[in-house]
Amino acid sequence: MSGGIYALQSDSQTAPQPTPPSSPDAPAPQNPAPFDRSSLSGYNTREKFIYDTKNVFGPVPLILNAIGAGIGQSLNSPSQWGQGAEGYADRFASSFGTNMAHQYIGFGLESVLHEDPRYMLSKDHSAKGRLKSVLRQSFTARKDAGGDTFAYARIGSAFGAGLLSNTWQPRGSRGIGDGFIRGTEILAIDIGSNLAQEFIPFIRRFQIR
Repeated sequence: MSGGIYALQSDSQTAPQPTPPSSPDAPAPQNPAPFDRSSLSGYNTREKFIYDTKNVFGPVPLILNAIGAGIGQSLNSPSQWGQGAEGYADRFASSFGTNMAHQYIGFGLESVLHEDPRYMLSKDHSAKGRLKSVLRQSFTARKDAGGDTFAYARIGSAFGAGLLSNTWQPRGSRGIGDGFIRGTEILAIDIGSNLAQEFIPFIRRFQIR
């Protein structure tokens, strides 16, 4: 299982606390909206590497890899890997490897294209506005210098990982179409991650891919 909610870490996007006004007549400064894209500086290359590495080796991605392998085991997919401990190990390794490819291909593209990998909470607090933000940010990314762009890194790394995973899939699951199906599944998991970050209060206190 790749993409999705992979790493929990302290939230670096929280808006700064207001400083008290210098005099009773001075207006209190206004904080930027939490997670407002325009109020954030972009991650540098080192920060992007740390972010994506936590999305590979953090406890949450490992748990989700285990769950994904268990689902594959219950469906006996792919059937060539069979059942038992060996079949489960093959499925776990495949899930882990696909996620690793997704994150590190994404890191390379994020660095070259200057895209910020983070999801930013919506400033619109209505359910409709928040859903629109989830969908929009699933296909767009904030540029390091500000402004939005098409999410080349996220989408390119999803399909790149899906195709790369063909190298260890069994016969019958190595076609280009199979790779694109896996890439689509990765994108679906990323959208689920955005939904979780936007709508689950506990997760809002953390930064997740």
